[in-house]
Amino acid sequence: MSFFTNDFATSTQGIDVVANYSMEMLGGDTVFSFAGNWTGTEVDDVKTFDVNGEQVQNISPTRIRMIEDNLPEYRFSLTGNHTNGDWRVLTRLNYFSDIFEDHIDAGLPIEEVGAEYTVDFEVGYHINESFIMTLGARNAFDNLPDENVLYDTEVAGSKYPTTSPIGINGGFYYLKGVYTF
Repeated sequence: MSFFTNDFATSTQGIDVVANYSMEMLGGDTVFSFAGNWTGTEVDDVKTFDVNGEQVQNISPTRIRMIEDNLPEYRFSLTGNHTNGDWRVLTRLNYFSDIFEDHIDAGLPIEEVGAEYTVDFEVGYHINESFIMTLGARNAFDNLPDENVLYDTEVAGSKYPTTSPIGINGGFYYLKGVYTF
């Protein structure tokens, strides 16, 4: 049998900063954008329950740490988007601070997942007023998160932390067409 409980309370606070700067450059227009975020979550209160005369929590200390530290505390991106005639070129640098993961909620040794950088690229061409073709890459240099420390023994089949902010599949490359009616 299972049931839901409201047995803990959290508070989250953060700051978002976004700045853009436009300029003419290389015969076209360029927009530089910075986006930064700081977010902090704290578990403020954990209820206890009486089980055979003993006070117990329904949530483990490791699960509390997952709630507090499983998302990057800091995230930044710096983007350059240049247009010139029918062409558009975009480059973005992303940063994600370190996280904590208790893989499969199993209480295995603590896993600190290091900070990561990724780079994205796009090149687009307007074939006509209604149709643009874009060639792009997210995480273009195929960066992967730190490997699970117990991959060969305890967590076989999960080489990378499943909650990594950069994902577990490395680079993503695409060709897309967008037609506007």
